[in-house]
Order: sequence, then structure tokens, then C-alpha cells
Amino acid sequence: MVKNVFIEKSTLFAGESLKIKNYSGVILKTKLYVITISDLLKKKEGKGFPEYEVIFSSIIEKELYDGETEIKYPETFPPTVSTKHFKTRCSLVIGRPRFGGKILYPRTEIRLKILPVYNIEVEVNKDEDKLLLRKTYYEPDEEIFCKVSGEIKNATAGVLIREWIVEGNEERFDEYVLEESRIENNELTIRLPHDFTKIEDPFLFYPYSFCSITPKVKFGIKTYIFVQNESTLSKKEIALVPKKPHFRKIVSEK
Repeated sequence: MVKNVFIEKSTLFAGESLKIKNYSGVILKTKLYVITISDLLKKKEGKGFPEYEVIFSSIIEKELYDGETEIKYPETFPPTVSTKHFKTRCSLVIGRPRFGGKILYPRTEIRLKILPVYNIEVEVNKDEDKLLLRKTYYEPDEEIFCKVSGEIKNATAGVLIREWIVEGNEERFDEYVLEESRIENNELTIRLPHDFTKIEDPFLFYPYSFCSITPKVKFGIKTYIFVQNESTLSKKEIALVPKKPHFRKIVSEK
């Protein structure tokens, strides 16, 4: 374990910098490891367990001199979600470099929780839209109010999740319903499910919206409000975003 080294926090948004304070008196090195696995690229033959493969991995290295140093988590990197088809892990390793920096010993490893930032513009309403919303960005536990125009007889409605990946010119995806609701008087009301992720969990167990761009693949999660009857399907994209974390300063008792 490395002593006299402190990090500002272990939960941050993609694109945010993390402050590391080195009071050890020696030059240290930090490595930020990010790895994502998915089963969307594997062809499924019959029933069985999903086959996961690594679709993205990266190591960001930086030397830590005396005082404060910042290391940035790139905005295009994925959040640490654990969903139906994606699992991303992020670890920050700090240690004393040996053998040209290939080995860090002694070392300390800290799991980081990365929250998504969804910067893709989602339009609220157009004149031709059949689904009219008050806004397009929503957090867990919020209610979505939507006005529905057109034929809605025997219609089903709800929130649709689309987990997708693009490799070259080929896109693969899976869609599933997160929450269902009924339409009354041409109005749709949906309460989004609660996010049961705990503070100490290194993963986000919720299908938050994100788009990650890497040299080999693009992947992410999209969210839609949908209304479907026997002949038509109407969809409108929204964004599921996490609530901002609340931090408090810990003061040690003397």
C-alpha cells in the first residue's frame, strides 16, 4: 500500500479531471485502467450463456510529483455501467515505478465509478411529432408526461431501451422495455424506475444514456418513449441521466 497519497473522490463524470495529492516525498506513477466487455458482437446460436468479449481497453499513465496532479477521464470513454449487454470497469492504480515503470510496487488500487455525460442533442418537440414532451432529459424516479396524438386504440406504451454497437458499417443492437404504462385521454404518464445502485458499488446498475467513441467501435445506450398499436409505432428519444452525487467532507477526530 502507498502511504500519504490522497484522491479527491472516487465518483466522477466522464470528461472530468481527478485530483491526486502526493505527499509521500517520492515520485510515484498512476495508471488509469478502463475495460469494457459486451456480448453484442457475438453471434448467438440457440440458447445458452452470453459470450462476452473485450470491445474497448485503455491505460492512461501519469507521473505524480510532490503536490497536486490531475488525471482526466476522457469524455468519449464509457461510464462504468453494468447493464444487459455492457460492463465497464475502471481502476486507478498508484505506486512506485520499478523496472522502467512496468511494475508499480508498493501499489494501491482504487475502483472508480464513472457517471455518463450525454451530450447528444435531443430535440424536445417538432410540429409533426405524435408524442409531445415537456423536456427530454430525465432522472430515475421522475415522472414523464407525454401528450399523444393520432390513433391510440389498443395501444401499448412505455420506455424502450436500445443497447447498440457499431463496428465498421455493421450495427448490432438489442431493445427491451424498461417500464410500461397506459394511455388515458391521449395522455401518457410514466414513472421511471428507481436506481438501486449503492454508493459503494463500483458499477451503475441502470441503463443510463451514453455514447462512447473508440478507435474500433462505437457503442452506447439510447432511450425512447414509444406508443405502438396494431399498425404503427411512434418513438421519441429521451435521455436517462443520473442524479448529481452529493459529496461531504470527512473530518477525522483528533
